[in-house]
Amino acid sequence: MKKIAFYIPLLNIGGAERVVIDILNQLSNIELIDKYYLIVDEKESSIIDQISKKVEILHLEHKKFGLIYKAYSLNKLLKLHKIDLVVSHLTHANLHVLITKSIFNFKSKVLITEHSILSQYIDSVKSAKHYVMKKLLTKLYNKSDHVIAVSNAVKNDLVNNWSIKNNLITRIYNPIDINKIEEQSNKSIESDLIFKLKNKKVIVSIGRLEKQKNHKLLLESINILKERNKNFILLVIGGGSEKENLEKFIDNNHLNEYVFLLGHQTNPYKYLKFADIFILPSLIEGFGIVLVEALYFKKRIIATNIEAAKEVLENGKYGYLCEATPLDMSEAIQNTFDAKTDVYFPKNKANDFNIEKIANEYTMLISVMFDDSK
Repeated sequence: MKKIAFYIPLLNIGGAERVVIDILNQLSNIELIDKYYLIVDEKESSIIDQISKKVEILHLEHKKFGLIYKAYSLNKLLKLHKIDLVVSHLTHANLHVLITKSIFNFKSKVLITEHSILSQYIDSVKSAKHYVMKKLLTKLYNKSDHVIAVSNAVKNDLVNNWSIKNNLITRIYNPIDINKIEEQSNKSIESDLIFKLKNKKVIVSIGRLEKQKNHKLLLESINILKERNKNFILLVIGGGSEKENLEKFIDNNHLNEYVFLLGHQTNPYKYLKFADIFILPSLIEGFGIVLVEALYFKKRIIATNIEAAKEVLENGKYGYLCEATPLDMSEAIQNTFDAKTDVYFPKNKANDFNIEKIANEYTMLISVMFDDSK
């Protein structure tokens, strides 16, 4: 009887979290594994009810005695439920699982999933963690049984900058559940917002309000754009630590009639459906699942010229890649507004990331890992 546990500390509304839910739900319908679990640090979440009833949720006790107690708790859970394979998502969760393995030498195989371009992510961590993580990463990642990189950009960084063995890594893109997002996109949005959008060009951006997502750049470009075009509205979907700073910028630059911060949304697709343009202003992305979702809805896309965006958009074939400057982004927006024809055919591209296809890649990798253990 084979058992797999996915581990992600928190089920917040983010790209990695949605990926875990979508993959688990899809895999639980495939008769490869007898039992699936999801291990989380906190059970309270606005999206935890989206997980299939076939998946058992386990709570990891972690508040006592810091990292050592958390490692003890994880080891206890894995042994209690006789987990054959633990699949972790996000860098700190990967490290936690591998540290636990080093301390307790549990029998479960370890498959870690890296969602970040680590050389960029680590540099963005401004604390004592920065030094510790740099020391641990190469040593521990090479001790995993296998690594999933969510893009070629992530894989290349692991190999070239962290000396992770190339044959230890498989690139598997993050998926989209087309049926789910299609259904959710048909939900109604607030009537007062519909009124505000009437006869306006609509720009949508989806992402956590954190510095690496670079919403300040987007607002600066909007501040320039409004001097030449006042017939638009920007909807920003996401919450985070930068919310107050962004609100101050909006107030100080009189952008209140142009920009609406909608906060966390369990269903961003009902807003994305209204977009004339989707914008990803990020400084750092490992993949950028929102780009694929925008492709599926056949939206015109503008993204900063980062590796993940270039990979998904095939170097500008499926969207406009701009420099991370307010002027260049504002010009990209206006040029896209002015375009007379739909020059992109992105829906077929989005099918490359369909949940059925990606789940099959997970299934093949998991099968190989179990075959190797015989």
